[in-house]
Amino acid sequence: MRMSREESGRLGGLAKAAHVGPIINTCQECHKEFTPTQRGVGGRKQGFCSRSCALRWQHREGSRKDWTWQKRGLEATESPTDLNVAWAAGVYEGEGWCAKPVSSLGVYVGQKDRWLLERLTTLFGGSITSREFKPGHISQFPNRNYATQFIWHIHGGRAKRFLMAIYEFLSPRRQEQVRKVFPTISLEQT
Repeated sequence: MRMSREESGRLGGLAKAAHVGPIINTCQECHKEFTPTQRGVGGRKQGFCSRSCALRWQHREGSRKDWTWQKRGLEATESPTDLNVAWAAGVYEGEGWCAKPVSSLGVYVGQKDRWLLERLTTLFGGSITSREFKPGHISQFPNRNYATQFIWHIHGGRAKRFLMAIYEFLSPRRQEQVRKVFPTISLEQT
């Protein structure tokens, strides 16, 4: 027996009216009760009270390699030795910087020689981009004509692991710069 649109609309309205009060869900990670802010994709219920609980659950379940999303194809192809880590710290000390522009921690090293950056990519992953300065470009050094500068960069979990690996080899001034961008690093080193 089929219902007309009017009947189904009336029953739907009654069914909606029968539920009074806020919806309460239980977080799958911390098991606290919470009021969902929105329904999930495709009408699924919200299973976690916060993004950090969702990431913690995904990390524990093994569906993520790290606490942050990792772009494929930017992985390291060799495991760095202690000597490689000390070398990378020296390169970073002289030519590198770190920043947290919006949400993701980033580590950058700028060089005229691409080989150095390719070695960092082999050891720690990441990618290399370039920018060209045309002759006469007003830059920090207007009398020099650098044709191309290459920049190695890594972000997110890779950047965090890189900074944690080289942190003990950095000068106090550089350690302070890293702590400004990544405040918990000194706590995680102990």
